[in-house]
Amino acid sequence: MSEDMDLRSYDPSKLPGNEIRFRDAEEMVALFEKAAATCRTQKGLKGSVIDVEAKPGARLVMTGDLHDHAENLQRILKYADLDRREKDVLVLHEVVHGGKYMNGMDMSVRMLARVAWLKIKYGDRVIVLQSNHELAQRNGEGILKNGLDQIEAFDLGLEYLYGEDDAKRVREAVGGYIGGLPLGVRMANGVMLCHSLPGPRKMKDFDMGVLERGVSEVDLVPKGSGHLMVWGRKHKDDQMRELGKAWGVSVFVMGHQQAEMGFEEEGELGLILASNHEHGVLVPIEMGKVYDQEKLARKIVRLAGVRLD
Repeated sequence: MSEDMDLRSYDPSKLPGNEIRFRDAEEMVALFEKAAATCRTQKGLKGSVIDVEAKPGARLVMTGDLHDHAENLQRILKYADLDRREKDVLVLHEVVHGGKYMNGMDMSVRMLARVAWLKIKYGDRVIVLQSNHELAQRNGEGILKNGLDQIEAFDLGLEYLYGEDDAKRVREAVGGYIGGLPLGVRMANGVMLCHSLPGPRKMKDFDMGVLERGVSEVDLVPKGSGHLMVWGRKHKDDQMRELGKAWGVSVFVMGHQQAEMGFEEEGELGLILASNHEHGVLVPIEMGKVYDQEKLARKIVRLAGVRLD
């Protein structure tokens, strides 16, 4: 445990969305449906990419995979300070499947709901990206960790919370919300934020036009371009240059891959972030400044240093 991490300052009663009645299926369905509608009306949304307008003095706060880490979500929100910094934007992604189970059940639908609540509350200023774990949950694709299928564990959690019939309704609302999440955020300074990119060997099967045209159902299932974009690892500079040229991007900030110390540089054009452990990080990106990988890496903020008291 980092010496800077003060667990005594972590107060679950201050988590966002505590007013949500998590055991109420009707309320959960309505929440996810409203969040999905809010995503559809996002300012700057073109197909499946959001072009963020550069505002003087504003910044965008990019995070890594969260994986149901409630304390780090508190630290992210404390740093982002959205209520006071009214021009700023916060980007979150991969919030489910934290590996914490109750008798084999995953309850991270509650974290998914908290983040959906943030999307509703802050509108265009909170962006939730498509990611492989959310998409796998929507599609019912198995993801094994420590011998346990995380998709099945999530579904069992829904059935425990709502009963078999209402769990189906909540699952459908969750799927509708996840299906509408954007693949990327593009900043005017050439920085692109996305959960991942296609693996180098999958580039031949990837339609780079998926960002501008938007996703259809065929894009979200295995072998589809949206699916490929959130599952790739070990990206190469020539691949990122090709994508950057097509999309008007000079550097990519992503998650998805393990970063034990919170971040890793990938080639010369990629920066990988993780926000789901004691070494988790975020990076604030000023909208009016131009960055390369090195300059972004120097901006890294360690969540352990963000005090909650």
